[in-house]
Amino acid sequence: MPTFVHLVSDFTTSGKFNVRKQTETINYILKEIQEKGAKVLDIRVGIGGQEHIVSLIYIILYEAEKPINIKMLTNKIKL
Repeated sequence: MPTFVHLVSDFTTSGKFNVRKQTETINYILKEIQEKGAKVLDIRVGIGGQEHIVSLIYIILYEAEKPINIKMLTNKIKL
């Protein structure tokens, strides 16, 4: 079965991330991927920064028949 990635990014200028919101968002994405029949293979987090901005990139690797489109509910779940 083919392997695909789903990227989720966030940034902060204060140096503090909203861990609760990030957890909700990642769990929502994982649930959506799995409910659509995919198998999550790995999750990685990349951290970067420049001047006063710190950014995170979550890389979700999954196996599926085709790429999965995940509609984010921006009014309910937001990084």
